[in-house]
Amino acid sequence: MDHLGRVLSAALLAGTALTGPIMMAPSALAGEDVTETIVDGRPAEAGSWPAIAMFGEQGTPFTKYTFCGGTLIHPRIVLTAAHCVVVKPGEPPATSFKLGLGRLKRSGHGGETIRVIADVVHRDYDRKTLHNDLAMVVLARASQQPTMPLLKQSRRLTVGRSAQVAGWGNLSEGGGQPDRLQEATMSVLPQRRCDEVYDDYDRRTGFCAGHWPGPGPDTCQGDSGGPMTISVNGEARLAGVTSFGGDCGAPKEPGVYTDLTRYKRWIGVNVRRVLGALGRG
Repeated sequence: MDHLGRVLSAALLAGTALTGPIMMAPSALAGEDVTETIVDGRPAEAGSWPAIAMFGEQGTPFTKYTFCGGTLIHPRIVLTAAHCVVVKPGEPPATSFKLGLGRLKRSGHGGETIRVIADVVHRDYDRKTLHNDLAMVVLARASQQPTMPLLKQSRRLTVGRSAQVAGWGNLSEGGGQPDRLQEATMSVLPQRRCDEVYDDYDRRTGFCAGHWPGPGPDTCQGDSGGPMTISVNGEARLAGVTSFGGDCGAPKEPGVYTDLTRYKRWIGVNVRRVLGALGRG
């Protein structure tokens, strides 16, 4: 039985909240020269990212620590990076997850806080290379926030295309986290730029974005799992998930984003399976 069958179905049918471990610190990321990677961004306007989620630990205020982001793609499902939910043995389980949705500030009291009951990690995720860095988490109840539609056509991810990212990650390499959600604009870069910089870069699973040669706005520690969107006919579409990069905002160190147009089938199949398991609970 696969990960979903072992964890989600068993947990839901038994009426318990079981799931895999979570990432609680940047040190959990395999590899010494990447961050789980918003630097030089701008404060987001209220209501501009209604589907974004912040990850925190139950019993700990969001103001103290948020370690990843995600995007609501169904009222019960948030899409994020696999390295946000797969960590070293002995670290806290995902039953300690809570997600803040519909919030602009970490210190805010609006929106929703919902715990996680299960996760689904891509079966080919590689902790060392971060290939297939994609997962979804299942919420204990349906969120009332709007969901974000996925980008379905890879041809729209053309070199030079403007893209938007957002998160509560560090404002500089090794720096502190902001209270207010930050956003930034960058461009889709030629795949060769990431080929040149990262030995394990796989253009079959990710795409390269940032400012070349830079420096320029960038995602940083704590932004992992968060959204990268492009505009299609004036509507934001979820194109990527923040995966990794070099030093935040540094010249010639672009970011790598999981290319969701390559995972349409995986997402569709697993959303249906999750909803089926929930229906049996």
